[in-house]
Amino acid sequence: MSKPQWLAGPKLPAETPAVQAASATLSLVDAISRVRAFTDLRGRLPAALKEAGVDNPEINFRVVEGLTFEVSIATGDSVVSLRSTDALKPRIVDAIMALQRRA
Repeated sequence: MSKPQWLAGPKLPAETPAVQAASATLSLVDAISRVRAFTDLRGRLPAALKEAGVDNPEINFRVVEGLTFEVSIATGDSVVSLRSTDALKPRIVDAIMALQRRA
């Protein structure tokens, strides 16, 4: 049985691909930060993201070489990925600007 419109409220519009990518980017930045903190403390990469405190099962983790790693997540029809060697600040700024344009 569905809820009446007045009780459920209006249905939210689908997020644009840009907003989906921005949200995914910020999730990946958080994952990279957690893995870096884990590595700083333990001197090694985690065996899995969960070991570093990343609970999002949609984020994939791949060791590239040594302590270099990549995280990725599917968003709609594309995949957003970041490497631990990427400059994160510009990606964070772009993501926040995309989310601000949503309003």
